[in-house]
Amino acid sequence: MKALTLWPEWAWAICHLGKNVENRSLVIPPGLYCLHAGARFCGEYTKDKYKGEALLSVWNTAHKQRLTVDQANTLSALESVLPDIPTSSIVGIIKVTGHTNYQHRALWDSPMGWAAPGQIANHIELVSVLPTPIPCKGALGLWTVPDNITHQLVLT
Repeated sequence: MKALTLWPEWAWAICHLGKNVENRSLVIPPGLYCLHAGARFCGEYTKDKYKGEALLSVWNTAHKQRLTVDQANTLSALESVLPDIPTSSIVGIIKVTGHTNYQHRALWDSPMGWAAPGQIANHIELVSVLPTPIPCKGALGLWTVPDNITHQLVLT
Protein backbone atom coordinates (compact mmCIF):
# COMPACT_ATOMS: atom_id res chain seq x y z
CA MET A 1 0.00 0.00 0.00
CA LYS A 2 1.19 3.54 -0.72
CA ALA A 3 1.38 6.27 1.92
CA LEU A 4 1.37 10.04 1.92
CA THR A 5 3.36 11.94 4.57
CA LEU A 6 2.06 15.27 5.85
CA TRP A 7 3.29 17.54 8.59
CA PRO A 8 1.72 16.19 11.79
CA GLU A 9 -0.54 19.21 12.29
CA TRP A 10 -2.15 18.76 8.86
CA ALA A 11 -2.59 15.00 9.32
CA TRP A 12 -4.30 15.88 12.64
CA ALA A 13 -6.55 18.38 10.81
CA ILE A 14 -7.64 15.65 8.39
CA CYS A 15 -8.43 13.27 11.24
CA HIS A 16 -10.09 15.77 13.60
CA LEU A 17 -11.14 18.94 11.76
CA GLY A 18 -12.49 17.60 8.50
CA LYS A 19 -9.66 18.88 6.28
CA ASN A 20 -10.73 17.46 2.92
CA VAL A 21 -7.97 18.50 0.53
CA GLU A 22 -4.22 18.10 0.39
CA ASN A 23 -2.60 21.06 -1.34
CA ARG A 24 0.35 20.10 -3.50
CA SER A 25 2.06 21.22 -6.67
CA LEU A 26 1.21 17.84 -8.18
CA VAL A 27 -1.78 15.58 -8.70
CA ILE A 28 -2.04 12.61 -6.34
CA PRO A 29 -3.52 9.66 -8.26
CA PRO A 30 -6.96 8.58 -6.98
CA GLY A 31 -6.95 5.64 -4.59
CA LEU A 32 -6.47 4.52 -0.99
CA TYR A 33 -3.41 5.69 0.95
CA CYS A 34 -2.04 5.43 4.44
CA LEU A 35 -2.00 8.84 6.10
CA HIS A 36 1.41 9.35 7.69
CA ALA A 37 2.20 12.09 10.22
CA GLY A 38 5.77 13.20 9.61
CA ALA A 39 8.46 13.86 12.19
CA ARG A 40 8.49 17.67 12.02
CA PHE A 41 5.89 20.30 12.85
CA CYS A 42 5.80 23.30 10.48
CA GLY A 43 8.60 21.57 8.62
CA GLU A 44 10.88 22.15 11.61
CA TYR A 45 12.18 19.77 14.24
CA THR A 46 9.66 18.70 16.86
CA LYS A 47 10.37 21.33 19.49
CA ASP A 48 7.38 22.32 21.59
CA LYS A 49 7.32 25.86 20.22
CA TYR A 50 6.82 24.54 16.70
CA LYS A 51 3.92 22.34 17.80
CA GLY A 52 2.11 25.40 19.09
CA GLU A 53 2.85 27.42 15.96
CA ALA A 54 1.76 24.50 13.80
CA LEU A 55 -1.64 24.13 15.43
CA LEU A 56 -2.15 27.86 15.46
CA SER A 57 -1.57 27.82 11.70
CA VAL A 58 -4.18 25.06 11.28
CA TRP A 59 -6.69 26.90 13.46
CA ASN A 60 -6.09 30.21 11.67
CA THR A 61 -6.58 28.55 8.29
CA ALA A 62 -9.85 27.00 9.41
CA HIS A 63 -11.05 30.26 10.98
CA LYS A 64 -10.01 32.41 7.99
CA GLN A 65 -11.86 30.14 5.61
CA ARG A 66 -14.93 30.18 7.89
CA LEU A 67 -14.79 26.42 8.27
CA THR A 68 -16.73 24.84 11.07
CA VAL A 69 -14.41 24.37 14.02
CA ASP A 70 -16.29 23.35 17.15
CA GLN A 71 -15.79 25.06 20.51
CA ALA A 72 -13.43 22.33 21.72
CA ASN A 73 -10.92 23.57 19.17
CA THR A 74 -10.46 27.09 20.49
CA LEU A 75 -6.94 28.40 20.89
CA SER A 76 -6.81 27.49 24.57
CA ALA A 77 -7.97 23.94 23.85
CA LEU A 78 -5.26 23.52 21.21
CA GLU A 79 -2.61 23.54 23.93
CA SER A 80 -4.20 20.47 25.50
CA VAL A 81 -3.88 18.39 22.32
CA LEU A 82 -0.24 19.21 21.63
CA PRO A 83 1.23 16.21 23.49
CA ASP A 84 -1.25 13.87 21.76
CA ILE A 85 -0.45 14.70 18.14
CA PRO A 86 1.47 11.71 16.81
CA THR A 87 4.64 12.07 14.77
CA SER A 88 6.49 9.54 12.60
CA SER A 89 3.38 7.35 12.55
CA ILE A 90 0.64 6.12 10.29
CA VAL A 91 -2.51 7.67 11.75
CA GLY A 92 -5.24 6.73 9.30
CA ILE A 93 -6.40 5.72 5.87
CA ILE A 94 -7.52 8.28 3.28
CA LYS A 95 -9.06 8.03 -0.16
CA VAL A 96 -8.00 10.49 -2.86
CA THR A 97 -11.03 11.03 -5.11
CA GLY A 98 -9.86 13.67 -7.58
CA HIS A 99 -8.40 17.17 -7.72
CA THR A 100 -9.05 20.80 -8.59
CA ASN A 101 -6.28 22.92 -10.09
CA TYR A 102 -5.97 26.29 -8.36
CA GLN A 103 -2.41 26.92 -9.62
CA HIS A 104 -3.48 29.92 -11.69
CA ARG A 105 -5.76 31.48 -9.09
CA ALA A 106 -4.67 34.73 -7.52
CA LEU A 107 -4.78 35.32 -3.75
CA TRP A 108 -7.84 37.57 -4.09
CA ASP A 109 -9.59 34.79 -6.01
CA SER A 110 -9.02 32.26 -3.25
CA PRO A 111 -11.33 29.25 -3.10
CA MET A 112 -13.20 28.63 0.12
CA GLY A 113 -12.38 25.73 2.35
CA TRP A 114 -8.99 24.12 2.81
CA ALA A 115 -7.91 24.63 -0.81
CA ALA A 116 -5.06 27.09 -1.39
CA PRO A 117 -4.56 29.37 -4.37
CA GLY A 118 -1.49 28.51 -6.41
CA GLN A 119 -1.80 24.80 -5.59
CA ILE A 120 -3.56 21.66 -6.76
CA ALA A 121 -6.26 20.73 -4.26
CA ASN A 122 -6.26 16.93 -4.10
CA HIS A 123 -9.69 15.92 -2.80
CA ILE A 124 -9.53 13.44 0.06
CA GLU A 125 -11.99 11.53 2.18
CA LEU A 126 -11.05 10.22 5.60
CA VAL A 127 -11.69 6.49 5.51
CA SER A 128 -10.58 5.74 9.07
CA VAL A 129 -8.50 7.01 11.95
CA LEU A 130 -6.38 4.30 13.51
CA PRO A 131 -7.21 3.74 17.19
CA THR A 132 -3.48 3.58 17.89
CA PRO A 133 -0.96 5.23 15.55
CA ILE A 134 1.57 2.81 14.08
CA PRO A 135 5.15 4.10 14.40
CA CYS A 136 6.76 4.16 10.99
CA LYS A 137 9.45 6.18 9.27
CA GLY A 138 8.02 8.02 6.30
CA ALA A 139 9.42 9.55 3.14
CA LEU A 140 8.80 12.47 0.83
CA GLY A 141 6.18 12.06 -1.87
CA LEU A 142 4.23 8.85 -2.22
CA TRP A 143 6.04 5.87 -0.77
CA THR A 144 5.39 2.18 -0.22
CA VAL A 145 4.53 1.08 3.30
CA PRO A 146 6.78 -1.78 4.50
CA ASP A 147 5.12 -5.21 4.62
CA ASN A 148 5.39 -5.50 8.41
CA ILE A 149 3.44 -2.22 8.78
CA THR A 150 0.84 -3.25 6.18
CA HIS A 151 0.32 -6.43 8.18
CA GLN A 152 -0.39 -4.33 11.31
CA LEU A 153 -2.97 -2.31 9.35
CA VAL A 154 -4.85 -5.49 8.51
CA LEU A 155 -4.98 -6.42 12.18
CA THR A 156 -6.34 -3.06 13.40
